[in-house]
Amino acid sequence: MSSKVDQSIEKILREAEIKLSNEIVVGSRVFVMTPRFSAGVAPYIRDRIGAGLVQSLAQSKYVPVYQPFLEERTYKRIESSDTALRVIHSSSLFDDYKSMRSFVDTLNGYAVDLILVSRIHKNESDVLVLNMDLVDSRTLQIKSSSTVYSANKIKINRDTHMQISGGFGVSPSALLYRNYPQLSNGLVGPFETPINYQMIELGVYQDVLRGHEELKFGIVGAYESTFLQGVFNDSLYQINKFEIGALRLGLSLELSLLSNGPDPRPILSLTSNACISKPTLLDSYFSSDTRVTINFSRSLGGFIQIRFTDPIVKNAIYTDIINNQSYMLCYGASINI
Repeated sequence: MSSKVDQSIEKILREAEIKLSNEIVVGSRVFVMTPRFSAGVAPYIRDRIGAGLVQSLAQSKYVPVYQPFLEERTYKRIESSDTALRVIHSSSLFDDYKSMRSFVDTLNGYAVDLILVSRIHKNESDVLVLNMDLVDSRTLQIKSSSTVYSANKIKINRDTHMQISGGFGVSPSALLYRNYPQLSNGLVGPFETPINYQMIELGVYQDVLRGHEELKFGIVGAYESTFLQGVFNDSLYQINKFEIGALRLGLSLELSLLSNGPDPRPILSLTSNACISKPTLLDSYFSSDTRVTINFSRSLGGFIQIRFTDPIVKNAIYTDIINNQSYMLCYGASINI
């Protein structure tokens, strides 16, 4: 299996071949200059891309010209004194050709029409970037310029991510009460029944390590509703709807498995939340949940979640109480912004 570096090189060479095959420039015989590269690019990458550019030209309408004596080499010279040590780098082309005219005359002697000049560097997203210029060997006029990347798109590293989720669930067993405190015998219930749940949630996450999406820490906020799907048998006042809505706020930790390739993205995520919910200003309850998300793309995912809660109490004119006897199994979808 190819390494990430090899995959990036193959991707950038495929893009370069497409660019070169679509260029409309007069002249066919091309000499490929040794690619220049920045300090963050390994010599192995430079050599692979330099050789690959020759192959890409061979697949296009151009004819690569081979002349090993024109290949650029870097000479290193060390000068020392009593107080300093200096390392000097120089190009073989500058040593072999004292002027640009003598270099151009040599190329013309081999009937070279164009010179392919390239530069390789990495951007902030650790994506390889290849700049290519086709230069007229007689006039030194740049005939075309193009840039290719080792990723389909340039992704700016983000530390902060936003996620909108919606879901529903059911608890197989819960005890429901209603109490009218103004009555001496105002208790209705308890009734044991399945209970339903729905929510819409907004999460803001921060990469724990800059530029690495494997581990994120975040804050989540939501509106949630826990309710009885059917009719609640209120024998006192016949208020047959039983639902407790609440605002929820909590902390979240997400661990993700990333895809391979030059532009990795989360494909499977495990998220754990610990939250406090408030049906009213005075009432509150705690909950925790664990969620497994399958990410179909960078933007869309589907999840399954197991949720546990404290007894849910809402005090108003009457008091509603939900005491979950089991876990709550939830399903939903998430959109990453």
